[in-house]
Amino acid sequence: MAELIFKTTNTGISESKNSMIGKWENPLRMIIQDQSDICAKTDNLARTLYMMDTSKHFGESFAGQNEFDIFAPVEEGGDAPRDTFGDVYDKFIKHTTFKKQFRVTEEMMEDSLTSPMKRKARGFVRAYWRTRNLFAHSMLIGATAATVTFGPTGKTKSFDTTTADGLPLFSTEHEGGGNRLHYVLGDKGPEFAAVKSVLTAIASQIRNMKDERGYAMGYTANQIIISSNDPLLEEVVKAVLGSEFGSGTGGMLTGEMNLHYGNWELVVDPLWQRTVSTSHPMIVTSTAARDNLAGAVFLTRKPLTVSAHVDQNSDDYIWNGSARHSAGFVTHKWAFMAELLDKGTTALLDGGVAGTNSLLLSL
Repeated sequence: MAELIFKTTNTGISESKNSMIGKWENPLRMIIQDQSDICAKTDNLARTLYMMDTSKHFGESFAGQNEFDIFAPVEEGGDAPRDTFGDVYDKFIKHTTFKKQFRVTEEMMEDSLTSPMKRKARGFVRAYWRTRNLFAHSMLIGATAATVTFGPTGKTKSFDTTTADGLPLFSTEHEGGGNRLHYVLGDKGPEFAAVKSVLTAIASQIRNMKDERGYAMGYTANQIIISSNDPLLEEVVKAVLGSEFGSGTGGMLTGEMNLHYGNWELVVDPLWQRTVSTSHPMIVTSTAARDNLAGAVFLTRKPLTVSAHVDQNSDDYIWNGSARHSAGFVTHKWAFMAELLDKGTTALLDGGVAGTNSLLLSL
């Protein structure tokens, strides 16, 4: 599917005005197209966080059946057993329309104010890509609750962040084990050993997530997402991921290997601003599990579609943009949210109680 569609029309205006509109239509179209191409290549956080797909429907239903069980040993000439199949989950994700417009005044066109018109056209496209990224980010980061409110002031809507089991994506209550945990840190806050321990524990939990038959799926955790305003955690995570030795500085002398070295992608989400100074949240995922299980999906029903017309009351040139897309979560078996808490912290991000010094609250 194309990233941008033009549906421009110039009707209902005089021949002289048509001439002026025609002078600016193609340059503005070119600016919009160029900015869209740039953003599609360099500014797509949603593609990093979600499995991307397109849709041709009002919404998409994700229904799954249990897998084949293993082959059964039988006596000579014995019958082959038949598996019984049934739906094991069903999740419907509905698309939402998003709209925006910008206005080029008659005076701007008469006075050939090229720079302001270019700025408006570029800003219009960047606003669309910012919306996609912020929507994708808000759904994921806010998925400790069942819904997320998204939109500009006065124009918000509520969006579903539950999985097929009816629980928020990140919950301690998922059947078979939750995927939300906390780790109470020592006096010095996030340190090499603590971060390494948390990553090891989460990687083990993701690897041992079970399918509906009860078999471990064996997915490898490979992505870490952290906020952009937690420089201490960022520094320690980078040290863990970038050190070949198990103890960081001086680790070579111990001969201890760091099994996390070279096995992770770190995403510093520029839109994630942590609000609790004593909590250091991060999300750990298996992108293979996310894509294979449709864990987190971002669906484009209609890409940015741009049309233009002249306001007959003001003779201003109006450019409208609309798009339809959705994001949602089908299963939790691909991601964990960890909250590393400074010593003495009692409040989790959702206002719960941290409790005693324990590694995995959800197990």
